[in-house]
Amino acid sequence: MENRVRIREATNSLRRTPEIAGFLDKISNAKSDEEIRLARKAYYTAMDRALKKALPDLKERIEEMTYLAVSRLDYTRVRSHKRTQKEEVRY
Repeated sequence: MENRVRIREATNSLRRTPEIAGFLDKISNAKSDEEIRLARKAYYTAMDRALKKALPDLKERIEEMTYLAVSRLDYTRVRSHKRTQKEEVRY
């Protein structure tokens, strides 16, 4: 529980830095879903680097959090639009 509080406090203070605030602006100003997804990935990557510098003793937990956050942004549930020969087209 103590580590969660430390990470939350560090995250809140880092969000006020110009670098991280710039990524948050990019997210809020993005026009399409794709732009939002890419901006969020960049934000999580930058936050990961900044948190590791601020809290080096929690590096493993920060990496786990970043992995989970970024993996949610991947297109893992979207089926390819390319048809295979076995697929039957129905109208």
